Amino acid sequence: MRLERLEYFAVLAEELHFSRAAARLYLSQPALSQQIKRLESDLGVRLCERDAHGVRLTAEGQRLAAGGSTLIAAYKSLISEVIAIGQGTAGVLRIALTRSDGDGIGRALVQDFRERHPEVEVQTHAGWTSWNLEMLARHEIDAAIVRMPVSEDGVRVARIGESEISAVLPTNHPLTGRRRLQAADLTDETVVFWPRQQAPGAYDALLSTLFPASSPPPIHQEPDAENILAAVMREGGIGLLDRQRVRRTRGLVTRRFAAPTPRIGIGLAWRQDQISPQLRAFLSKLTTT
Repeated sequence: MRLERLEYFAVLAEELHFSRAAARLYLSQPALSQQIKRLESDLGVRLCERDAHGVRLTAEGQRLAAGGSTLIAAYKSLISEVIAIGQGTAGVLRIALTRSDGDGIGRALVQDFRERHPEVEVQTHAGWTSWNLEMLARHEIDAAIVRMPVSEDGVRVARIGESEISAVLPTNHPLTGRRRLQAADLTDETVVFWPRQQAPGAYDALLSTLFPASSPPPIHQEPDAENILAAVMREGGIGLLDRQRVRRTRGLVTRRFAAPTPRIGIGLAWRQDQISPQLRAFLSKLTTT
């Protein structure tokens, strides 16, 4: 049975008159009559009777008219949904955020996309850069917010922002008397920072910026901002954190670095061989900002 014939019958069932139904469908009356006969042949039942007053539906016709409208509406809804998924305005987008996005750049992009494409289900995860890239390699996500630089085969990265790195010191530290610190001020200090394996490229790039001509001082590793702050508070030393992630904490102060100001780039990474329509719609925002 062709759905088109069911649509013809639905209009006839509403009008109960071949001429009026044919006019609504932009068909000739004989053409509509022929389509209804073919539908009856497809189903093997009589759907309507003609008389001097118009059209009367049989019991079978009444049942088809009642259920047919629902079927047609469901079909049209399904087709619209399939088209929307293909255009990236519906469906699912899986994206991993980074725990160290101090300025919330990635979350802002996701929120903007959700507002522009409310029919797309955006599934978010949060992890370190290395973990996000592993998920990307396993095709478990469509894109990931990462700390740059990133060098992975088959992965493209678009820079979406950057995060300034500042120093966190105990209030009784001698260096708190300075408005800005020099990288050389860290030479004889214990530096508290996150582990290299979380984002090797960003880790190496930051230390190269701070210590371009010398080896870095000892690095005391802590897994996240909260633990870095706690370690500085408890054991002293100087913590390195995204400036926007340093909350005001009693007993600690923040100092910015003098130029060249250390910064870590924030990027959006995706696989070149895995671009869904939803991701393509997400990426289109990057090219217009």
